[in-house]
Amino acid sequence: MALTDAWLMTNSGKRTDTLREVTDGAGLSVRINPTGKIVFQMRYVFDGNRRRLDLGIYPELDLRAARAENERLRGELKKGHDPKAVRLLERQPAFRADTIEDLFRRWHERFCQSKEPHAEEILRSFELYVFPTIGTFPPAHVTLENWTALLMEAATVKSSMATMLFNKAKRMLAWAESLRLVPTNVLAGPGALNELQVAKSRAKRSRPAEEVTQILDAVERSRIAKSSKRFLKLCLSLVISMESSQSAKARRATFDNMT
Repeated sequence: MALTDAWLMTNSGKRTDTLREVTDGAGLSVRINPTGKIVFQMRYVFDGNRRRLDLGIYPELDLRAARAENERLRGELKKGHDPKAVRLLERQPAFRADTIEDLFRRWHERFCQSKEPHAEEILRSFELYVFPTIGTFPPAHVTLENWTALLMEAATVKSSMATMLFNKAKRMLAWAESLRLVPTNVLAGPGALNELQVAKSRAKRSRPAEEVTQILDAVERSRIAKSSKRFLKLCLSLVISMESSQSAKARRATFDNMT
């Protein structure tokens, strides 16, 4: 049967011997306990399991409001969200972060202090390079251009510093986006680091010219066949040619003069 306001008023507070349930439609029902307490419930299936969710108690929640809430939560269910989880999240105290600095300190406290081995260094880096520039900005108003400017400035001091700031800021904004504190993570995307023109640096082992000379001398003095000597020199030449630094070019010149 479909529920009516008249039926609810008649049965509210009316004692019975058993627990009763009356359906309304679209998964909405009421459960009436022996004392006459009426509870609106939403019946639904999530992850293959049948579930129930208490929506509210009559008459604090009337029939019209109960139907509207049931319809709203079914919309969330169609999106793949568990209505119970949706209600729990909505009842949590609202999280606020009025500025980038406030947002970062909250994120740092929750995700860095107990998990990052260099948490204090990360904080200090943001204090030096981020807060003075955009620290007072509302998180939702900070653009990719704002981040670009400060990261490029940090890169002039140390490229690895800019890369670290980028990575931490990207994680922070991903968290903020999940909480709907920012409309989108402007640093997201596999190519964002390149777009910001902040190059990841790689440590390279240098081979000074003296080392090249020693290797060539050892090869020349060895008793191996001439063909093997030529092969080893060719291998060394190929390795040197793969390097793009000025020092690598100088070593190549040394090699050419010796051979």
